[in-house]
Amino acid sequence: MSFETFLRLIYERVHGRSPLSVNIPLRPVLAVLSLIDRYFPDRLPFNSGQLSAFRFDSNADPDLSLSSHKMRPLNQTINDLIDWEKEDESRRILSKECDAFTYYLIRQGPSDFIRQKYIKAHEVNLNLHSTNLGIVDCLQMATSIRSSLAVKNC
Repeated sequence: MSFETFLRLIYERVHGRSPLSVNIPLRPVLAVLSLIDRYFPDRLPFNSGQLSAFRFDSNADPDLSLSSHKMRPLNQTINDLIDWEKEDESRRILSKECDAFTYYLIRQGPSDFIRQKYIKAHEVNLNLHSTNLGIVDCLQMATSIRSSLAVKNC
């Protein structure tokens, strides 16, 4: 599998559609990046060295036996990574939610213990999920998470 195919699989899994892509000649890009790296290091989110996966053959060995190496199939690995990232994002949202509501109730932030219990309660009690809330509750929750000022002024 080529590196481009690998990136396409990840994009399709995350966004549910094929990515739009433009193939750019690598030599001019590397020339410009090497100049930027030399005179302005650490200014871009990537450097010319990180593009080596596109420059050199990055294909997986088609004869590689998964069972002898105890490796999982690529689709399963991509799904696991994306699911983990979504779960992490869900925890960040619940943490913000906990901050907002704790401040509203006791005018101070939650302890780590309270935050962990809040997140755990949402994991085990499906009635607490925002998909089970009415439109007014969803609006209030979204406002309080995005604007702690709105909660502080209640």
